[in-house]
Amino acid sequence: MAIFNFLRTAKNQKFHIETRYYDPVKEDVLQRVKELEEMQGSDVDSVKRRMQYKMKRRGDMDTKRKYRKKEMRRYFMRMLVLLIILLLGTYVILVKFLPNLVEIMETKGG
Repeated sequence: MAIFNFLRTAKNQKFHIETRYYDPVKEDVLQRVKELEEMQGSDVDSVKRRMQYKMKRRGDMDTKRKYRKKEMRRYFMRMLVLLIILLLGTYVILVKFLPNLVEIMETKGG
């Protein structure tokens, strides 16, 4: 029997793994549903969870509101600076070229 095993060539080992599909959005939704279901009861733990959830959400809203307010302030400052630059540019152009333009119009018109 040992002779037959000696003549036999070794076969390559095969690696096989089952692929799994992971959906992070679905996992997040399932986690949130589980948390909300835990808050539905009327016992002390459920009430505590509801209060923590609401306070956490309020904190998130305050943070978003402050961030948005800060960004809007920066946006309006940029717009104000741009408007001032445009007005100054228009003023300089009118002061410098308006007399020449009026002179050209008078010579062609009359």
